Amino acid sequence: LKAIARQELNAPQPAQERLPQPDGQSIYFTPDSTETPASAKALLADWAARLRADPRLTLTLEARTDDLGSREYCLALSEKWAGYVEESLIRQGVRATQVYIRARGSNDSGPCITEKCRTAWRRVDLREGR
Repeated sequence: LKAIARQELNAPQPAQERLPQPDGQSIYFTPDSTETPASAKALLADWAARLRADPRLTLTLEARTDDLGSREYCLALSEKWAGYVEESLIRQGVRATQVYIRARGSNDSGPCITEKCRTAWRRVDLREGR
């Protein structure tokens, strides 16, 4: 029994999930999203007004996904989500030259094993500037 107890103490521990700490404003997506969520309407209207008012102002859309799927799949999905946000802004009169997309794909900070973690990574962060 003592040997088994020692083995359990020395067994490798599972990796800890690391929840993101977005430093900007974020729009959260579900894996099957086919458009910008309705919950983002007010945020995007505010950004559209700011961008229309100042043609020198730019906005970066940094898109991320959870770790489900291949690297290529996650990169394409993050690019698609950022594209939805960009399209929404352009429909509101924002010039395409004011919006920059950075598709990041899946999180690179370790595994997500809970839905809470995965949900936190499925987002597009909006940041002023390039």
